[in-house]
Amino acid sequence: GFLNLKMKKWIRATITRSCAIIPTMIVALVFNSSATLLDELNEWLNVLQSVQIPFAVIPLLCLVSNERIMGSFKIKPLVQAISWLVAALVIAINGYLMVNFFSGAAKSVVMLVLVIIFALAYVFFVLYLISRGFTYTPWQLVASEKAKERDDE
Repeated sequence: GFLNLKMKKWIRATITRSCAIIPTMIVALVFNSSATLLDELNEWLNVLQSVQIPFAVIPLLCLVSNERIMGSFKIKPLVQAISWLVAALVIAINGYLMVNFFSGAAKSVVMLVLVIIFALAYVFFVLYLISRGFTYTPWQLVASEKAKERDDE
C-alpha cells in the first residue's frame, strides 16, 4: 500500500482498520451516556465537513477542467458548467448551515465578532482558491511535463 509496510496482508489490514475503528469506539463509549452530547458532537462534525468540502471540490473541478492536465479526459463545457453550479450550490448551502450553526453558538459580542472575522477570512480564502486554481503555474508545469511524456511515447 501507500505506506509500503512489509507484513502479512491480514496484519496490515487489522492495523490500518484499527486506526479508524478504535477512535470511533472510544467516542461511542465516551458519549454513550449522553445523547445530547453525542448530538452536539455530530453537529460539530457536520460543520467541520462543511468547512472542508470546498477544499476538496474546487481543486478537483479545476483539475478535471484543465485540458493540459487531463488531456482528452477533460470534462466538456456543459458538464463543467453544471459541476460548478452544483459545487456552488453545495458550498452555499453549507455556508448557510455554518452561519446558522455559529450564530447560535455565538453567545457574546466577542464570539460573534470572531465568527464574522473567521467567516470573512474563509470566504476570501475559498475565492482565492478558485481564482488561483485557474492560474496556478505548477499545475501548468506538471501538465507540460505530462504532455512531453505523452509525446515521447
